[in-house]
Amino acid sequence: MDPEVEALLAPMRYGIRQLKCQFMCMGFTNSSLFRALVKEQGDLVRSLKSSGAPELDVKKAVAELKTRKKALEDKELELTPAEASFDRAKMEDLLKRRFFYDQSFAIYGGVSGQYDFGPMGCAAKANILAQWRSHFVLEEQMLEVDCTMLTPEPVLKASGHVDKFADLMVKDVKNGECFRLDHLIKAHLEKVGNRSQIFNTRNTL
Repeated sequence: MDPEVEALLAPMRYGIRQLKCQFMCMGFTNSSLFRALVKEQGDLVRSLKSSGAPELDVKKAVAELKTRKKALEDKELELTPAEASFDRAKMEDLLKRRFFYDQSFAIYGGVSGQYDFGPMGCAAKANILAQWRSHFVLEEQMLEVDCTMLTPEPVLKASGHVDKFADLMVKDVKNGECFRLDHLIKAHLEKVGNRSQIFNTRNTL
């Protein structure tokens, strides 16, 4: 930074510290203090530019605005809660206990791929369908069809799913999420390939 500008900013920064203390005494202990300071300085910069103030004064005000914005970003980052890990098994258990949904014929062992929706599950499903229709049918002018969700075995046999397709699945023991093994291998190989490409590029440079 220009030494002349820095010399002009020093007393202003002292004033900001005093202003922060006053704000904290008034109860502004979170990022609202920093937002107020940024807004105040932004108004000052606009005022200086519109009034044709000397270039040095504008530079001084802009530099201080950047400092206040950086302080605001740091404070917001500090106040942002750490991202909690998502436990799929717990989420599914909660939805089932509150009867958003459950496996069909659960008391008789259940049937894979078939589910019953409770009152809140029905409401959520209706809202999702309404949003889907609003976008695709009304806005995109698409035509809606409603087909069966069950596929007879002869169809799956003719398509090759019965005799040829056997997708190996793996399960994350921590959160219970399932993945296709071939997709995981492909994703890992692409990741390794990208790393190798970056490494080779660095070597050539």
